[in-house]
Amino acid sequence: MNRKADEDAADIAAVREQFAFVARQGRDASVSEVLPEVLTMRLLAGESPVSVWREHRSMTLSALASEAGVSVAYLSEIETGKKSGSAAAMARLAQVLSVHVEQLATRVEG
Repeated sequence: MNRKADEDAADIAAVREQFAFVARQGRDASVSEVLPEVLTMRLLAGESPVSVWREHRSMTLSALASEAGVSVAYLSEIETGKKSGSAAAMARLAQVLSVHVEQLATRVEG
């Protein structure tokens, strides 16, 4: 095949893979949820993943804190980047938000 045909075949394969990924959503707990574009853009702009996922789940700060067993003040510090959050706290937040803990990774302000 020529280069153009190879690129087209690769594009078609990528689209098919994405369709298969979306079809598995909800049936395979190991597959991450696809966020709406507006939320993805917020994450790319540097917003707190915990805050973005919390709002996506329509949860208040106090509701998430309560369900995850952390204080509102501590959760606020995590969302604002003042604290990174302990591994245990991040695992509980991820569980309540129904995401992988890696999806909540964020930078801490200096």
